[in-house]
Amino acid sequence: MKKVFTFLLVICLSVSGTILMAQNHALDFDGASNKVGILDSPELNPTAAMTLEAWINAEEWQSSIWAGVIISKQGSGPDKGWCLSAGENGRLEFTVSVDEAWKSVATPQLLGTNAWYHVAGVYTGTQVKVYINGVLIGTEDAIGSLTPGDGVVVNIGDNPTWTGRFFNGMIDEVRIWEVARTDAEIQANMSTELTGSEAGLVAYYPMNEGTGMAIADATSNGNDGQLINMAEENWVDGFVPVTADIGVMGIASPSLIGSGFSSDEKIRLEVKNYATE
Repeated sequence: MKKVFTFLLVICLSVSGTILMAQNHALDFDGASNKVGILDSPELNPTAAMTLEAWINAEEWQSSIWAGVIISKQGSGPDKGWCLSAGENGRLEFTVSVDEAWKSVATPQLLGTNAWYHVAGVYTGTQVKVYINGVLIGTEDAIGSLTPGDGVVVNIGDNPTWTGRFFNGMIDEVRIWEVARTDAEIQANMSTELTGSEAGLVAYYPMNEGTGMAIADATSNGNDGQLINMAEENWVDGFVPVTADIGVMGIASPSLIGSGFSSDEKIRLEVKNYATE
């Protein structure tokens, strides 16, 4: 018998009532040699908890999830540091070294190309979490202390140890925290420029320079970045919040869809409003 599916949409609205600030500029990475280098410093080596955030707009995905680095401070001998990357047709992965062993969590293929997404990775001390547009997508248990990446530089757009893992697309609003940001905190501030003095914020790159060969750290820590293999044309327009963007988060019910349906079946979807209206 022909199977007929009736879809029931559950709209999950999550919109702040405040006016969102558009970012003026971003950096466009070519996926072949472009990156930003940031020297090692104590502030960039949290040991208890951390959060990484960025806005990304990929032109093309690398074939492997680890091959398109957004921001990384990974080292070896022992495993140390952290990395936020995306690839494999739109999967996002957050990796940290916990007690000298890599722990990671990844999403399904949810990210598209030529569209802006807010991505975030969080380590709480007991869990590794990954977010897309403020929505928690994946969680893995990992109990212990972060292994600091002492002596390893930070790269935006590449991996500092396993080089050649270049991101192909635009990156904006990079934030490094030494605290585990909550769901509500990520959602409240992901589309708004920060002051740089927020508690727990150890490095912040609004990338609003629009010119030159450096990006300034907007915190008082002074961890500025240097553009490598880049030029003036790598400066582009940055992220601007959209007014209409709704996406399906997943199927709420039934939990399993098999081949045994003999009549109409109601399927419940979860849909989220990612936009400003």
